[in-house]
Amino acid sequence: MSAPSFTAALDIGGTHARLAVQPQGQPVRFFHAPGFTLAQNGLRDTFLRCRALLRLGLGTLGLSPHMCAALCCGAAGVDSEKGRRLYRRILCRLGFPAQSVHVWNDCELPLAEQAEPSVLIACGTGSIVLARGADGRIARCGGWGFLTSDEGSACRLALDGLACAARFWDGAENAPVLAGLLQKQLGLHSGAQAEAFARRFLAQKHRLGALAPLVCQAAQAGEGPAVCILGRHARALAQSARAAADRAGLSRPPVLLWGSLLTETDALAVPLTRALEQAGFSRVQPLRSSALECGLRLAERLRQEVRLCI
Repeated sequence: MSAPSFTAALDIGGTHARLAVQPQGQPVRFFHAPGFTLAQNGLRDTFLRCRALLRLGLGTLGLSPHMCAALCCGAAGVDSEKGRRLYRRILCRLGFPAQSVHVWNDCELPLAEQAEPSVLIACGTGSIVLARGADGRIARCGGWGFLTSDEGSACRLALDGLACAARFWDGAENAPVLAGLLQKQLGLHSGAQAEAFARRFLAQKHRLGALAPLVCQAAQAGEGPAVCILGRHARALAQSARAAADRAGLSRPPVLLWGSLLTETDALAVPLTRALEQAGFSRVQPLRSSALECGLRLAERLRQEVRLCI
């Protein structure tokens, strides 16, 4: 009798780390831990945190790493082959068979799962645009950080919203809805307070990005400056999508919209879809699967492909 096997997916980010395990013939089980990245935590601490999460999940289910048929790992900040090699090395040291380990940037997982070459626009706390060409290679545009990049991200929208409200309080902008939302939620009512808030939370992206829904609410209420903010970011994202698609050798590929700012509200998705259509893209569709769900489906597909080759 052959040993039981399982497939698994890891979604590793700076805030949360998640593990999904599907033992053969059994339901999927999920496990969570505080986040970590190679850039933030270094190689040794990343190894220890990976080990702790995997021991929690596999130990609970009575499984061993060598029984894994396919493991798909999506890790934030993995932007080079060197980063992928480091994660593969970590997972192999923990006992996973080398042929079962597959590593991507977390935002690459939805593209890897697609059957056809596609473009992905992801907008959450940060943002990134990726295109996968017919040869499987990934072209990237943006995603370098919200101070110089990350158009359409929660952090960039929050900063633009604070700037707009500051101009309202100075009498130079007509944005009473947005300013009122910021005053109600945070007690802000001056440009000095808006600047102090931004400086205080620049290093706490989740706190800063939490203001983005207020910009979306103001835009959906029809307030002109908020509508302009979202329109400007939508056009920038469409330009990035066109640039990434061109570099990947794609003419009219489908575009996947991913992340909370594109799937949980229409405020940015509607102007972005319009801008993408004007840029000549063939199809725009929201993708509501998480990186973990994409990774688990991809792991199952890889497991089946290996079985067909045996």
